Amino acid sequence: MWDQTARSLGRLAILWTFLLNAIAPPVSARHDPVVTFGESAPIGLHVHLRDLHPRILAPGDLVTARVLLQNDRDEAVEVEALHLLVLSPDEETVLELLPPEAPAPSEIAPEVIGPRGQRLLTRSFRVAASRAPSVGRQRLAVLARVRSPRGISLLISPAREVTVARLRMHDLTVFPTVLPDCQGATAVGFELEIHNVTFNPVDDAQLLYELRERESQTLLASGRLRLGRLAAGERRRIRSMEPVEVPTPALIPGRRLVLDLLLQPEALAERRVLVIGTGADVKVEGVSIVPPDRAPGDSVLPGETAALGFTLVNRGNQQGTSPMLEVRLSARAGETPLRVEPDTIRLPNVALAPCGGSLRIGAAQEASEVPSTLPTLQLLIPPDVEEGEAIVQFDVERTSEEATTDTDEEPPRASFHIDLPNLRLLDVSVPQEVLLGQSASLWFRIANVRDHPQDRAPAPAGVRVRAALIQNGRQLAQVEFRTRRPIEAGRSESPPADFALRVPAQAEEGPALVRLEVDPPTDERPRGDVRESNEADNIVELPLRLKMPLPDLVVEAARFLAPGDPPTLVIGAPTALFFLIANRGEGTADPATHEISLVFTITIGPFPLQLHAPLRTVETSRLGRGRFAPFLVTLSVPPVVQLPGLPLPIPVPPGPAAIRITADSERSVEETDEDNNMIQIPVVLVSPP
Repeated sequence: MWDQTARSLGRLAILWTFLLNAIAPPVSARHDPVVTFGESAPIGLHVHLRDLHPRILAPGDLVTARVLLQNDRDEAVEVEALHLLVLSPDEETVLELLPPEAPAPSEIAPEVIGPRGQRLLTRSFRVAASRAPSVGRQRLAVLARVRSPRGISLLISPAREVTVARLRMHDLTVFPTVLPDCQGATAVGFELEIHNVTFNPVDDAQLLYELRERESQTLLASGRLRLGRLAAGERRRIRSMEPVEVPTPALIPGRRLVLDLLLQPEALAERRVLVIGTGADVKVEGVSIVPPDRAPGDSVLPGETAALGFTLVNRGNQQGTSPMLEVRLSARAGETPLRVEPDTIRLPNVALAPCGGSLRIGAAQEASEVPSTLPTLQLLIPPDVEEGEAIVQFDVERTSEEATTDTDEEPPRASFHIDLPNLRLLDVSVPQEVLLGQSASLWFRIANVRDHPQDRAPAPAGVRVRAALIQNGRQLAQVEFRTRRPIEAGRSESPPADFALRVPAQAEEGPALVRLEVDPPTDERPRGDVRESNEADNIVELPLRLKMPLPDLVVEAARFLAPGDPPTLVIGAPTALFFLIANRGEGTADPATHEISLVFTITIGPFPLQLHAPLRTVETSRLGRGRFAPFLVTLSVPPVVQLPGLPLPIPVPPGPAAIRITADSERSVEETDEDNNMIQIPVVLVSPP
């Protein structure tokens, strides 16, 4: 009890600042958090990490945690958040705090547990990125943030272990397993396949092996194989460079040895048992699972029927015989049983020669093999199975000569991968601002992403993609389309060119949200129309801003009804001027005043000085989008102008000048572009005759 209390206090001291910074309570919380640990918490709240799946996963994979929360209090509590803690091997240090692969932020809501109630929650977490330091065995615990009338509690479950590995070991064969062999040799060899299940090469892998006496654990032999570089997705067959010799003192009849293989730095281990003596030892080797129209070892898809084959091999030094040898087969994917047909095979009059005699059953392992005449084996994958590793188990009865030399301490197994598509929205782009009453064009790709090199599952055609515009929790608009063709793994499809959200003119100006979702759920199908390996990444939400449409007043088609280029204006004489005031913006322009002025230059000593003299103004009433108002006015350039701020009038000199027309000269109308309101018409001023 004291050890457990001391451990909890030590973890509390290490985690306190880290946890409060990572998941700090809202400002409105009136109580300080209380951190409690595991099942020893005396406050009536408990968290248990029921299950982690899968237990072996690749870097960057999702691990699914089933978390049981118990409330022994007489009051309801809210589970505000669940996080996954990566702990040090001694569970004293938090190495990383992982948030769940949660739904979109707009969907997040606390889980309520009633008085004396409990709730089983399932959350997915991305445990490790694709980098070497993250591989190996990891201790994981769940951190639950629970709010109650008494305050906020941070509960931590007891830890469980998973293995994060870039590589996998398959089809390990050890020969012989009964020593000495038929030639009297006392050495052991092994062979296996190593598979890189990531998109990154592995440069630092090595295979360690140790031969020990089983009872005393005395080390008899050891060695290592440096594997060199394994490319992304590479499968490599590895064979022991030289036989592992069993020392003479260990060759005692009846003694059992163990050969341990450890793949580093992945921390994956395999063990095989050897026996010293005389007898047969029938092994299951060369398991082949062949999906339709694909190669052995490829992923199997839900709803498919895969061909199954295996070889019975006698690795003993005596013939293995049986008048009726029975092999029972079973398979499962997680907790889901799979059908194997037939699930029982009876082999009459079996006689397997010593030291490698074999019988192939079912699908051929190699194209050159001729399978036996036994019934074809089929592995039926149900359509509702989840993605992950699945297991085929072989329960082989002993032959007459295996009474003391059978080394299978549990039924042999072989694993294979069940694959589902994973739809995701990539390269999503929405405009930062959209005007009320206008459309927001959306661009993105609907991708069927490959999380591993072995991923093959296609997504069917007709997958729904939905876009919604949300403001203040209210949906303003929604559009939807369906994909046009099946999307193979690693491929993508773009939306139609006209896919856009229409913003209602009655919407409010301010921030809003575009929510994009691929394969949205329905009442009949809560997981959508397509079963996927990960539904948590089907939603993307991006902010944008809704703005009132603004007008844009401009001057167009201005010209003088006067001769010359540029036009010649006689000072003091009337001249006709035509122009348009147009609204080229998206909104309606309120009534505005527009000024016509004279721009001319005078010289004071050696310095030219440009002056601006108003001549007259015109007005427009409300101008809608795309509307314009024509003006035909008569101008007369006065010989003398009185400029504001000057005590004396200024004479207008003949020569080059300009007539300036400024739309909304008083700046009373807010526009999209305030810099395009003015034009100048060059003119030549001449004195009156």
